Amino acid sequence: MRLEFADNPFFIHGLCRLKTPVCRFGVTGPFAIHECVTAKRELKSSEKVLAYGVVILILLVFLSPHIGLLLLSFGTIWSFAPLPDAYTLQNYVTMWEGSKTYILNTFLYAGIAATLDVMIGTAIAYIVIRTGIFGRKWLDYLATAALAVPALSSVLAIYAPSTVLMCLFQANLWQAGGSLSLWH
Repeated sequence: MRLEFADNPFFIHGLCRLKTPVCRFGVTGPFAIHECVTAKRELKSSEKVLAYGVVILILLVFLSPHIGLLLLSFGTIWSFAPLPDAYTLQNYVTMWEGSKTYILNTFLYAGIAATLDVMIGTAIAYIVIRTGIFGRKWLDYLATAALAVPALSSVLAIYAPSTVLMCLFQANLWQAGGSLSLWH
């Protein structure tokens, strides 16, 4: 059974007009096979090669710094060559031995933060969607407002004042002739 596109009121330029898609055989409804009729065509093999080539080129350009850092982390010496001269795992052994506590703290605090985020987010979502409590819209706005602030702004707001205070503290110690034993 073939569906005539010109006679179909649900079909506009390959897109479905309603939320319920028009299926390949013209059946609509929530229990239909959801394969929306579109104006797709199979790419020729040369077009596929060109499309994949462009995507791979873009990925290589944007991932090249990460690939370079990964190679550098495994390399022993890398001087004026496209690849490191030798490879080792000693860098990772040294990193783990020297900062095992810091890495474990990072995982611990990230796990605690993720758990709290899920718990608070679930509570806010329940209140906003399922209840009729006064002020639930403002709670929704407040929870969404955090997404509007770029992460760099919040990092600067947290660390910039402490950095300025530390610089002032060090300058006062230097003028007084003292030293900050924490840094030596």
